Amino acid sequence: MKIVYYDGMCPLCHKSVNFLIKADKLGILRYSSLQGQTAKKNLSSDLTRSLETIVFQNQQKIYTKTDAVIEILEAIKFNRLAIIILKMIPRFLRDFFYRLISRKRYQVWGKYQTCEIPSLATRDLFLE
Repeated sequence: MKIVYYDGMCPLCHKSVNFLIKADKLGILRYSSLQGQTAKKNLSSDLTRSLETIVFQNQQKIYTKTDAVIEILEAIKFNRLAIIILKMIPRFLRDFFYRLISRKRYQVWGKYQTCEIPSLATRDLFLE
């Protein structure tokens, strides 16, 4: 199973998940908030506590930050050129900008008081 773990209280993260749902034409991705039971069961406590990174689980392999983004985009067969360009950027540089956005996301986009509930149309894509 391919699972995208995200901060369930983050509006930017929700917008990203909604983008992925639309872009995932084959419906291969499943989603779980880092605050949820699936994340607690499948991920280390370091990953579920920090909330500052997207996590992608592809079978038993775990990816974080920009590596997760690239793996997710490859899994849904997103624009190949965009993926190649992302891979050409050194990881330390990609992750620097990722961390910068991650640390400022609540200030820019706000923060939900509770995890947002998925719509009926997409509810089957979300794990507890």
